[in-house]
Amino acid sequence: MFCPNCGAQLPDGAAFCSVCGQPQQNARPAYQQPQQNYQQPQQNYQQPYYQQPQQNYQQPYYQPQQNYRQPVYQQLPMKWHKFLCYFCLWLSAVLNIVAGIQYLNGDARLVDVYVPELETPNGVYGIFAILIGILCAVTAILLLKFKKNGPRILHFTLLNSAVGTVVIMVWEALILSGYGADATVLYVSAGITLVASLIVIALNKTYYNKRAHLFVR
Repeated sequence: MFCPNCGAQLPDGAAFCSVCGQPQQNARPAYQQPQQNYQQPQQNYQQPYYQQPQQNYQQPYYQPQQNYRQPVYQQLPMKWHKFLCYFCLWLSAVLNIVAGIQYLNGDARLVDVYVPELETPNGVYGIFAILIGILCAVTAILLLKFKKNGPRILHFTLLNSAVGTVVIMVWEALILSGYGADATVLYVSAGITLVASLIVIALNKTYYNKRAHLFVR
């Protein structure tokens, strides 16, 4: 407020002027601009930090099952398999069938004329050789098509061929021994044939056991 006498600024509600001593009954309060005690509210929030959602999944690794036979020759060496299927078995099939026909016709051994008892084992061997020849051809087809039983049929064919040949040779050796002939060569040949055949069967079994997963058809 201001003093009406001297114009001095006085505190509001003062009874007397502190300058001139004039009573302040009709004094008017000094105009003061109201203080703006307003504080703009602080924005105490943080703008959210946008993070791209993490893709916590792994893209599945798709590996197609290979049901075809193309990669077979790339994964494991298959040279012996090819040689066996395209050459050995087919050659054995042809030779056995031709030999079997000759034995049945009696043209294979002229000794039958001098030892008639040999005609029976030679005839049996002729039939046996033809059957082995057919079995060799079937085995080659099964192996080429990667049939599940292909290796088993191969072992069966090799074993029967060896056993049948040895039996016929021993049979003929016994007949010749009855005539006083020296059949040592036949016995030795039978033993060598049996041992060699067992070795071949064991090697083929080991070879195809390592590739058993390829024969699934």
